[in-house]
Amino acid sequence: VSPPRDLVKLLNSFRAVNAVSSKLYKLFKKSGVNNIYYTPNGADSNVFKPKGNKSDNEFYVGYSGSKSHDWRKGVSKYIIPATKKSGAKIKIAMLSTGNYVPLEEMPSFYGNLHVYTCASSSEGFSLSVLEAASCGVPIITTRVGGMKELIEDGKNGFLVDRDLGAISEKISLLKNDRDLLVSMSKNMRRSVEKKWCWSKRTKDWVEFLKV
Repeated sequence: VSPPRDLVKLLNSFRAVNAVSSKLYKLFKKSGVNNIYYTPNGADSNVFKPKGNKSDNEFYVGYSGSKSHDWRKGVSKYIIPATKKSGAKIKIAMLSTGNYVPLEEMPSFYGNLHVYTCASSSEGFSLSVLEAASCGVPIITTRVGGMKELIEDGKNGFLVDRDLGAISEKISLLKNDRDLLVSMSKNMRRSVEKKWCWSKRTKDWVEFLKV
């Protein structure tokens, strides 16, 4: 959806505007926002690190976020039922459901997951996805925001339609093929170290703030 003209006019009244994904950058640039800068999000790869010795008896699929946007995030409609359908276990870090995980414990939360899922209908560039990815957790996600920049489909994760069956199918694939899971995990961590850790991404934000 193209941004309304009134919004474009408003954004052009600012000194600078930032977009956290190339998808958003291109959309607003094409719509006439001239002062827009590409500032993708990142993760602290020194804090969010892979954890060894994950459970071999259970397969954990995870999600972290707020229930207030469940209609957009697709937790109840897609993630939970897709996990159940695949025979995996769900781990959710969500304050409103009583599953609150303190910030300092989030690296451990992500590290205990086998897969992280994103079933959103819209996103900028999910920090939760990036943090899980930094922990070497393969991502199964819809094609929202910056996901197509992060995910190499079939190599470090999967890009899927917003469909219960499609999500469940990929969970089952990784659940039953541990060699593929290990390979994707290593590739996901390498992807973050190469391009998406804050040591690489900070310069974009610094340049933006200097405008």
